[in-house]
Amino acid sequence: MFADYRVPQILHDLDVISYSPTLTHLLAQPFAYLENGSMEEMSIRAASIIAVEQVRTEMNATRREGTEEITSVLIDFFLWDLAKKVGEGDNEEALMRKDGLLTPIHRTRSIWY
Repeated sequence: MFADYRVPQILHDLDVISYSPTLTHLLAQPFAYLENGSMEEMSIRAASIIAVEQVRTEMNATRREGTEEITSVLIDFFLWDLAKKVGEGDNEEALMRKDGLLTPIHRTRSIWY
């Protein structure tokens, strides 16, 4: 499973995961930086992984007989593309906040993203 900066961003905007008011405020600061391995960064990554796995489980539970199973990788790619489209202002395929902006991404220096 993957958990980059865009996947939690779109999961948050779709109300699949939620951030505490403190984390939301921190991410809204210009050039906010989360330390690699910090509680905040690990929480965002973990919530993203768990959410995508739950979406995968639900999708596969309702799929038609004879169709292939949905993988976490496919969901991750779809969410990443959706976040990119929303970020570029493509409203046709996206749910956006009323102000038209996505939740700010989290920034973390790491080799794992």
